[in-house]
Parts: sequence; structure tokens; C-alpha cells
Amino acid sequence: MLLRSPDPERRRQALSDFWVKVHHQGSIYSSTAAALPFLIDIAADARTPDRGSVVSLVASIGKEASYWLGAGYESDGVADAIVDCFAVNADRFREFTADADPRVRAASAESVVHCGLAPDDAAAFIKGRFAAEPHPNVQLALAAAMAALVESAPETAAAATAWLDTVAEDPRLVPEVRFGALAYRVKCAPDDATAAHVAAAVRLLGDFPVAGLPEPAAPKPIAGDVPPQIRAAFEDMDRAALERTVVSDLLEVFHDGLAGRTELRAQLLAAALAHPDPALRLDGVKQAQGFMSEWRGDHGPIIAALASLLDGDDRTAAEAARALGAAAPIAEAARPALAAAAARHRTEYGPAAWAASDPVVRECHQETVRALARLGDERAVPSLVDAFDSGMDVWRAVQVVGDLPGAAGEFVPLLAGYLRGLPRGDGHDMTRNAAVAALRTLGDPAAVPVLIEQLPAPGSTGPGLATTAALQALAALGSDAAAALPHVRALIGSDDAHTRPAAVAALWALTRDASIVLPHVQYLLDSTITFWLTEAADVAAGIGPEASGLLPQLRNLLDHGYEWQPGQEPRCGSVDADLRRCGA
Repeated sequence: MLLRSPDPERRRQALSDFWVKVHHQGSIYSSTAAALPFLIDIAADARTPDRGSVVSLVASIGKEASYWLGAGYESDGVADAIVDCFAVNADRFREFTADADPRVRAASAESVVHCGLAPDDAAAFIKGRFAAEPHPNVQLALAAAMAALVESAPETAAAATAWLDTVAEDPRLVPEVRFGALAYRVKCAPDDATAAHVAAAVRLLGDFPVAGLPEPAAPKPIAGDVPPQIRAAFEDMDRAALERTVVSDLLEVFHDGLAGRTELRAQLLAAALAHPDPALRLDGVKQAQGFMSEWRGDHGPIIAALASLLDGDDRTAAEAARALGAAAPIAEAARPALAAAAARHRTEYGPAAWAASDPVVRECHQETVRALARLGDERAVPSLVDAFDSGMDVWRAVQVVGDLPGAAGEFVPLLAGYLRGLPRGDGHDMTRNAAVAALRTLGDPAAVPVLIEQLPAPGSTGPGLATTAALQALAALGSDAAAALPHVRALIGSDDAHTRPAAVAALWALTRDASIVLPHVQYLLDSTITFWLTEAADVAAGIGPEASGLLPQLRNLLDHGYEWQPGQEPRCGSVDADLRRCGA
């Protein structure tokens, strides 16, 4: 059995195979139930290396099966078989929680919740194990197990929160465990969370030790011709996993529990963002980005705190800049700090800071410049031009140049050259589409020739690269893109499902001639392709009263069975609004 192999890499691959093949994305299948007894036997065998990893897999399977049963999901008996297997092996799981290896103890802590014990017995067991447990990570796992018990048996909430309050107040425990108890207490009874709980959490954060950030790992090699943004996404995931700590998880639990209690969450964020430990500040930055994107409110203090981090260590500053860029519509107050940071980088590292040899410095400058660009600040222009000139991470610049229409004269030729230099192949569609989208938002008629080049050559088969995006960009230019009209007409009869409606929309934008366009709109409305119907309705709305002959079909769409069709929130507005524009 490879899970018992003396070769660590073979064990790692075998465990990965189990996660992917029998517990893919946390789900359960008949193969999961079939494999479970063998996995438990392997976990119970003292000769198995890395038993904690195997127990983690087993525990995750049990948790998912219990969730399926509690939610009433149909599983053809799979969930029942898994829960029955846990009940049969209840004694083994209790032994796991007392194992000599703290990783096994931590991984198995929640499993006792899924072993068929009565809720009161499970709670008593968790409390007993906690009283005997010396290791902080296992103590945290037991606190999490108590929260899991409340989730499956809500009647235990009052007793569980009282116990977690006691744990949080115990001065003999390390601050992380006490903070975790508060986080899980809020998760168990979010409606009962008070300012006092958050104040206690803030005090405990102040007692956390300063651990520092881990050293960045070297990027893992990726085989093949992989677009740079995909490669970067994998590198970001690897780095995020490396940077994630127990505290990261606990902050997430706390914020999830508080949910819409925005004032309390803001207090917790402020404490994290001002913490002396850069790792905890980094956790705060990531939580702040999600918080500002999900909840309305006065985020001015958070914006100010993020702006202050731009003067700190480069890794935290890069994340702070990324968060400010994501919040660009409300991050205006950070503009001076971003501009100052970008200028400081160029002074310290030279005009080529965008392509600095140190990857941390490079990312810090790039994210600062990108945030500045998203605010429409033309002080970002020199560094973005440097990106095209150096060829370093041009795709990052492409994503934001569209926010600088005042610099279209500089960027349109650079984007055109970039597009013409991209390899022809499906793997670069994402890169090509981003550049075309930038040309669209810049709105400069000088882009028409290169946009035409993105359309399929006459007589070619298939949609070609970035065809839909190019058609949308030409449509946005309207009559200024008249030179593209023959190419647009040639695509009206395209066999590609996405090209055809985009060509019809572009034909209307370029000609504004209803007599030419309406037959093609009618053709789309006669289709059974749902997104054709929505896009045709949008074109009809643009035409207005001249499209009144289509009103019967548009009215029929109000009763369409597709949930996004009649009018919840289709991509370009509701059919109801389209009807009004057509004179209904």
C-alpha cells in the first residue's frame, strides 16, 4: 500500500490520489464508502508514516457524510454507509484522540462528533479530552469539534458556548487557544456575540507572539506553454498556503461568525492590521479585502490602515496595494499614499522597478501601480509603459491600462504591438481577450485596425481568437469602427454560437440601420439557445420602437423556463426593460 511507502513522495502522491479520486472537492461517492474501512485500518496501524494526514482524510469524509445526512441530500445510501462505518469504529476514533502523535489527535478531534454518540456524551468526551490535552493545536481542534457538535445538534449550543467562554477566560492557556475559543463561541451563537467578545479578542491578539513571515518558496515548475496569468495564479495559491497559519483560520472563523456585524468586524480588522507581527497584519489585509467587497459601510478607517501599510515590509505592502486596487471605487483616500509609494519605488530601485530582479520588490511595485491605475491616476503611466518596454509581466499592466483613457494615445499602440506579438493558439485566448478588453475600455478609434486583425480571416473556419471580444470592442466604438463593417457582415452567419450574436450587436452599433439588423435579431429570437434570446432582446431594446414587430416574441420570453431569461438579472438588463424600450 503506497500510503505506507517509505518514500515520502510516493506517500504524498498516494494521499493526493485518494483526495482527488474518492473525495474529490470534499464530496463522497460509492468509492469513498468502499475505501473508508481500509483507510481507517491504515490510520490505526502504528507502522503507517504520516498517520495524521490519513486521519485528516478520514475525518473529512465523515464530516461530509454527516453534512449530507443533516441536509437531506440524496446519496443512494453512501452517506449512511460512511456514518455507519464511523459508528462501528467509534472506539478507534476515541483512541486516535489520545494518540501519542499530536497531529493524529488534532486530525481526529472532530471525528467523535460523527461516530453516533449522543450529543451530551460527545460534548462530555470533548471536554474530558480538552482537560487532559497539553498541545495548543489539539486544544484548538477540540474547540472546533465542539462548534461542529453544535452545528449538528443545535440543542447543545447553550452548554457549548458556556464551556467555550470558560476556555477563553482561562489564563493558563496560550492566547491563540483562548482567541480560538472566542471565535468558535461566536460561530456557535452568532446572534449572542457582543462588543465584549470582540474586545476580549482584540486584547488576546495583542498578546500573540511575533512570529514573522515564512520565507517565500521558489515557484514550482509548470510544464507546457501556460499563459502567464495561469502560472501566476498557481504561484499565488502556493504562496497563500505557505502564509496561512492557525491564526488565519481562526480570524476567518471569527469573521464568518460575525457576518453582517460590520462594526464589530471592523474593530477586529483594525487590531489585526496594526499588529506588530507581519504575518498577522497580512491576515488582516486579506480579511479586509473580502470584508470591503462583501459589505457596505464606512470603510474609511480600513482604507487608511491599508494605506499606512504601503510604507511597511514589501510583502505586506504588496497585499495592501492589491486590496486597495480591488476596492478602487472607495479607495480614493489612499491615492496620495499609493502615488508616493510608486514614486519611492522608482527612486529607490530605478525607473525599471516594474521589472525589478527581486520578485517581492517587483510585486510590491506592480500592485501599487495597478491600484493607482484603477483609481484612474495617470501617475501610473510611466511604470505601465515600462512593463511593455521591458516585456516583464505585461499581462498585469494590460489588466489596468483600460482604466486610464486619458493615456489612450500611449497605450493603444503598445497594446496593438502586444497583441500582434502574442502566439496564435487557444492557450493564449485569455491573454488576448484581456488586451482586446483594454482597447475597448480605452475607446480610441486608432484601435480599429488591430481589432479587425483579431477577427477570423475570410473563408477561415472556426471563431478565431478573441473574436467575440473584438466584436464587442468594435461595437463600443460605433460608427468610428465603420472600416470593420465588411468583416462584421462576414461573421453574421458564423457557426460559432458566441460569434453570431456578437456580430449582430456589432452590426447594429456600426450601422444603426434597423432594416438591416432586424432580420438577424429575428433569427436569434427564433433560436432555442438561451443566451441568444437574451442578447437578441438587448439588441432589440437598443433599436427601440423600430423593433416593435418583435414585441410578441419578447412578451413570450417573460414566461420562459430559463431562470435568467424573464428577468431576474440577465446580463444586460431584464426583458421587462427591453420591452419598454421597444415601445411596449
